[in-house]
Formats: sequence, structure tokens, C-alpha cells
Amino acid sequence: MRKIGIVFLLIVFSFSAFAQIKHYRKSIFFETGKYELDSQSVAVLQRVLDSVVTYKSYRIMLKGNTDNVGDSTVNKQLSEKRVEATKAYFMENGAPESAFKWAAYGEEKPIADNETDDGKQKSRYSSFVYGKRGD
Repeated sequence: MRKIGIVFLLIVFSFSAFAQIKHYRKSIFFETGKYELDSQSVAVLQRVLDSVVTYKSYRIMLKGNTDNVGDSTVNKQLSEKRVEATKAYFMENGAPESAFKWAAYGEEKPIADNETDDGKQKSRYSSFVYGKRGD
């Protein structure tokens, strides 16, 4: 009887392991005040796009950010344009609109210290998390 219990637990744990969903996080970076995609950004997006188009069940969460240079309202709009540029690239190359959710934070959620040039550069980004879509 004890052996049956152990086998059952192994089966349950096996199904749990297979049911876990992997998520991947990537970021692309922008010049100050810009939202145009450069060649490095396009290369990153293309690698992700290949997976998204192949695996139609993927969902992409886009997040746009800026550094704290300039007006906060303008920065919010800039972060929206960064998200829109990223989403447009995906959609122009075959990703379905239903795959996306997005948020634009402007300067509200920096990933680095906005008091240094290096920190500001790191905060000018659009990030995305992608993985299998939940039902």
C-alpha cells in the first residue's frame, strides 16, 4: 500500500512540473526623448517574434519607461510611444493584437538611479514579458 502512495505522489508532482509556465523577460533601450527602434532593438524583437508567431498561445506584456529628464507628462507620452513602437513592430510582422497587454509608466518606475547618466540610460527602456497565455 505504501508503494502506491509514493507512485501517486510522483505522478502528481510530475503533472505539476509540466503545468508550470515559463516566462521570459527582455528589454530594449532608447535614446533620450526618442521612441524609434534601432537595429539592436529590432534584433531582440525579431528573436521574440519568432517564438510568438510559432507559439500562438503566447501573451506579451509590454511596459514603457523613461528617465526623469524633462516634463513628467511628456515622459508619460513618450513611454506610451515606446510601447506603441514595440507593439507595432510585433503586429507588422505577424503577432496577433490579442496577444498584447501594455502599460506606460513614464518616469514613475525607473530600474536604476535617475541621478546618474548610466542610471538614466538604463531607465529609457521598453520591457516585455512573454510566455504561454493562460486560459
